[in-house]
Amino acid sequence: MSETEVTLEDLNFEIRNILVLVDMKHADHADKALNLAAWIGRAMSAQLTLMTVAYPLGKHIADVPEKRKPDFLEYAKRQSQKHGITMDPLFTVHESVVYEVVRVAEKLKIDLIILQSGPTKLVEHVLGSKASNISLKSKCSVFVVR
Repeated sequence: MSETEVTLEDLNFEIRNILVLVDMKHADHADKALNLAAWIGRAMSAQLTLMTVAYPLGKHIADVPEKRKPDFLEYAKRQSQKHGITMDPLFTVHESVVYEVVRVAEKLKIDLIILQSGPTKLVEHVLGSKASNISLKSKCSVFVVR
């Protein structure tokens, strides 16, 4: 090993709990974040939680968030099998993704939040994206994958 090579012990950055945020409307954009989370999880023997936040009300009265929960649970199961690491699924319902992610991260004592930035809307460029707001408000480290 060379003098410039860094080991995990040198980092002095212990990661025991990782929260991976997935927007189920854009689940196909989460591959890089899931790959990174699985790699870090294995390298640091960390616990992974795969989280999605559903908006409480849909476009009509019959569109309740609980109908989306089975699809998310199946998605989490497939991702766990694909990556060969246990990912605990966490399906929550809240009108603010940022608030809910920060709240859950504090409650679960998360050390690292990993999320993949998704397609942005014009309003997000003006007001700020969910990824930037989560990184600003979170007490733990946040890794945003592009």
